[in-house]
Amino acid sequence: MGSQREERLAQMRHLVDRWHESGESAVAFARANGMSPSTLFGWQRRLTERRGRARRAARLTLLPVRVTSTAADRDGAIDVLLASGDRIHISDDRSEERLRLVVRVLRTTC
Repeated sequence: MGSQREERLAQMRHLVDRWHESGESAVAFARANGMSPSTLFGWQRRLTERRGRARRAARLTLLPVRVTSTAADRDGAIDVLLASGDRIHISDDRSEERLRLVVRVLRTTC
């Protein structure tokens, strides 16, 4: 059985969905269901924000990494092959700050 919070969230999602399907104004629907329009709008906003966070999290899925070492790699360079097929080559000048920058860019754009 889910937590009380999950159950309440499911109830509010169902209520907001019913409101959208009804075609009624927020005022009429809220009054018919014993709540204020601001409560109804507040739940709609929270649910919309949760959906947005879930979509963003789904886009930021990390994939497994396979580390290989060959004679050609011994120059100290790092190559990152993205799922898109793009390759990022980081030369042997791998200061900690440069690596942090690469990771930050990958986190915000991939």
